[in-house]
Amino acid sequence: ADVSPTPSFVTPSVTASASPTPTPDMDALYAEAERVLRRSFELEDRYIVGGNFDEYPPELFELLADPYLSLSQTGFTHFKESGQRGIEGTTPVITTQPLPGVSTRGSEVALAVCLDTRPAPLVDRNGTVVSEGVLKVSTYFFKQFEGKLKLFQAESGAEVDKCPFS
Repeated sequence: ADVSPTPSFVTPSVTASASPTPTPDMDALYAEAERVLRRSFELEDRYIVGGNFDEYPPELFELLADPYLSLSQTGFTHFKESGQRGIEGTTPVITTQPLPGVSTRGSEVALAVCLDTRPAPLVDRNGTVVSEGVLKVSTYFFKQFEGKLKLFQAESGAEVDKCPFS
């Protein structure tokens, strides 16, 4: 199981067009998308490692929108009910790459993301490792909601032996 919520994502229809060189405005959007992605993963990791499932992290409502928000909340509930948690001091490795011209459901930007959860295994209530982690490449989509760029859609990717970009 990944450190981020990974229920079976519905694969959206993705369109790719000729990828022009990103403009300065697009560079800023990609930078904001990466900030949103990394902050949301950081918050999710904090509750997974800390095992503090009393309250879904309120800041995630500022970073995520449906349908991804609902998937994140489902993941939170899964960890709370299963008793699984991360190991203190471990964190997944996140590598991103902009995807110019890739869009789904009105997204403004998309990021390819290599998520390596192998450095951050999951344990059960007894401390027994239940997931060694995976290296997976997925696509994350962002668009404006109430004036804020939010992560709203993800396309679950395939496990890979190594990240195809760095």
